[in-house]
Amino acid sequence: QTKQSGVCSSGNNLNDLSISEVYDSVANNSWYMELYNPTGTAINLDAAGADYKLVRYGDIGTTTGLRSVDISGIIPPGGVYLADIGSDKKKRNEINEKDEIRLTKNDVTGDIVHYPNEKGYTIRRNALATGPSATYNGADWTLLLNETCANLDIVPFSATSSLPTVNANTGDYGVCGTRASFV
Repeated sequence: QTKQSGVCSSGNNLNDLSISEVYDSVANNSWYMELYNPTGTAINLDAAGADYKLVRYGDIGTTTGLRSVDISGIIPPGGVYLADIGSDKKKRNEINEKDEIRLTKNDVTGDIVHYPNEKGYTIRRNALATGPSATYNGADWTLLLNETCANLDIVPFSATSSLPTVNANTGDYGVCGTRASFV
């Protein structure tokens, strides 16, 4: 019989639905936002009392949203949600340089990303970033000034486990603040 106690790192510092990547393509006239569920529970974007939206603010720091997009579906634990926000020309033309996009729940900002003064880029949340955060921190993001969608719709962070390894030697081994007792 094996008993485990303690808590180990999940591999990232995110604790709720978060913006994980943004892709802006001038060449393909498209714009995507990826959301990541770092929790151990599915997030139902349509659940009662959970009104999730992506809200575009015209310029960084603007206090009034110009356009909101309701998002719906269920994001599994550790899964991603890919929002196609601008694959047609009309929608795409509304996304500009230096925009601010917020992920809201019940009209309260949960996460935020700022767009560079560029066209055609990829923005990825860094693995060691904390969040979600209603305050933008540029150090939490990596900006690629080339159009690459290679990582879109792929879980951005790998979960890690530091639980002890069972071997032929019996005894107590402490790793990552976890104790495994072999009885």
